[in-house]
Amino acid sequence: MADLREFLSARLPEHSVPSCLVELEKLPLNANGKLDRRALPLPPDDPSGQDQGCVAPRTPTEEVVAAIWAEILGMARVGVTDSFLALGGQSVLALRVIAKIESACGVRLPIRVFFEKPTVAAMAAIIDAGGVGQAAEVAPVLPSRPGTLDVGVLSDDAVAAMLSELGHRET
Repeated sequence: MADLREFLSARLPEHSVPSCLVELEKLPLNANGKLDRRALPLPPDDPSGQDQGCVAPRTPTEEVVAAIWAEILGMARVGVTDSFLALGGQSVLALRVIAKIESACGVRLPIRVFFEKPTVAAMAAIIDAGGVGQAAEVAPVLPSRPGTLDVGVLSDDAVAAMLSELGHRET
């Protein structure tokens, strides 16, 4: 499986690499000869497909980011080398993570970070570099103003509706 993941990673953008690979002797088919999706086995508990285990957070910022990801993604734990996209993350969940990180760390991450630097370790490093002038990839949190919206309190459906109004398609 590691060879297949490496093969796909070399040819596809990271967000297109399947988050989970399950080996089957044959595909289950229904009476019409089509794939019977309901008969497919459930993926393993570790959706990242990584066998080497979870790498624990090493810094306070990594601990905060990993805890937020685990909460938003509904996982028991998230390691620092795990990819947000490989764990099943998508744009609506990314907006929730951004809101929680902003609240916990006092920085606002651009959504592109989830595609350019999708690991806990990389995101924590960006947060830690937040005060480094022009090199910082984060914006300091501005005081809330009347009429601003906290996406962290919105439902998934509300965020998806807002994104679709902006012409954004969920990843």
